Amino acid sequence: MAIVVATVVIVAVLAVAASLAPKPAGTTTETYSTFSESESVAGIAASHAESGTWSAELAAGVRIGSSLALPLANLTSLSNLTSNCSLSVLPGLPSDLTVDATPTSTPAGHAAFWLFGFSDGSGTLLLVSVDLGIPTALFSLTAGTCLGSSVSLDDFPSTEVDSPALVAAANASGGAAFLDDHPGAAQIFAGVGGVSYSVITSSPLWEVADTSCPLPYPINETGAAFNATVSGTGSVLTNSSGPVNCAAGLGSSLSGVALLDSPLERLAQAI
Repeated sequence: MAIVVATVVIVAVLAVAASLAPKPAGTTTETYSTFSESESVAGIAASHAESGTWSAELAAGVRIGSSLALPLANLTSLSNLTSNCSLSVLPGLPSDLTVDATPTSTPAGHAAFWLFGFSDGSGTLLLVSVDLGIPTALFSLTAGTCLGSSVSLDDFPSTEVDSPALVAAANASGGAAFLDDHPGAAQIFAGVGGVSYSVITSSPLWEVADTSCPLPYPINETGAAFNATVSGTGSVLTNSSGPVNCAAGLGSSLSGVALLDSPLERLAQAI
């Protein structure tokens, strides 16, 4: 179930986000930031957007070679998301999505764009993006309606290692060779602090996914992908690589997508 939630984050990154907007001083981090650096400023934005004590439960970093911009003016077009999730757009959400590019010279585990899911313990997730170091609170959703009432999420623990160590472990298990063979590949690293499902509880898990498919995905093109599932302490649990159908979107590039059901699988394939 942890990979299910990680995939939800990845889908949300490319489905709904915000373009740059002026922010008060003290709410920026370095342009190409790590998980912990981005989480810090995203948490400030979350607390400014809505009152309460917010803790990060979901995170995703995106590294792409060219900036991606998609219109968000008509959120009802995202029917696979909005028809199954109780989603509330926060005031000031821009009409366009911007996911800025990350140069190939940027160190492993750093990214121009991050998305976080924060919880106040009430079942509400507040999504916050960090693009080029600048945070923007995006929208809130009711986790139970998207993931199922039997699923609950946990905060990232203080023992969670930072993204450079997570991605370095994935790269050492085959990711670096894949990136050498596909220098223009996109890389996505998504994690969850923990998931409780029935009597099963997971510790933190991350999915590192590299794909040669360009963004946005074209129709009828075959690409390649590498995946590694990494623990919150930086140990690689599984890894795989092989051809993917780019027309199927992110769904074909993530090893955990087979666990998805209902609207989440359809939305992953639509991107």
